[in-house]
This record gives sequence, C-alpha cells and structure tokens, in this order.
Amino acid sequence: MIQTLKNIASALTEENNSPISVYTVGSANYIIYGATSVGAITGYPVKRIDSTITSAQRIDTGFLLEPDRAGGANGSAANVNLKTDYDNTILLLTNPSLIYG
Repeated sequence: MIQTLKNIASALTEENNSPISVYTVGSANYIIYGATSVGAITGYPVKRIDSTITSAQRIDTGFLLEPDRAGGANGSAANVNLKTDYDNTILLLTNPSLIYG
C-alpha cells in the first residue's frame, strides 16, 4: 500500500495538469486530471495504478472523452461530476471503450 501511495504521488508530480480526483476500486487506483484538449478532442487524462501483484505496480494511462462523461457512457448518468460522483465516475473509468496502455 505504501508503494502504491508513492507511485500515486510520483504520478501527480509528473503532470503539468492538476489532478481533480483519485478513486480506488479493488486493487486499482485511478487519478483523473483536469480537462485538456488534443486538437479538437477534449477529455480527461487518467492514470490507473494496479497493485494486484504485491512486488510491483502497473501504471497505465487513458483518456476519458468529454462526450462520454457528458453523455453517460457505460450506464453512467449524464454530466457526471468527476470530483464527487463516485459510482458514476467508476462506471466511466471501467468503460470497455476506454483504452488504458
């Protein structure tokens, strides 16, 4: 757990974009950063830190699209508040169309 927290702190300091929330589901920790645009595409950078193996943590990145958040992808409500709405944010973060790598 301490190593996971160190990885989260390291991930937070590596980004120029401030994190808006951190959620934990089982062995996975999700760090969601503020909205950013890449060309005409707006979304939220996400880091997923998985610590299912106690000797190592896996850090993957993804990009949660704004239309998915606003439209209620993966069964979530529409216009999810990523800072406070735990249940709907988890649905967005575990959406099969959100690719982590």
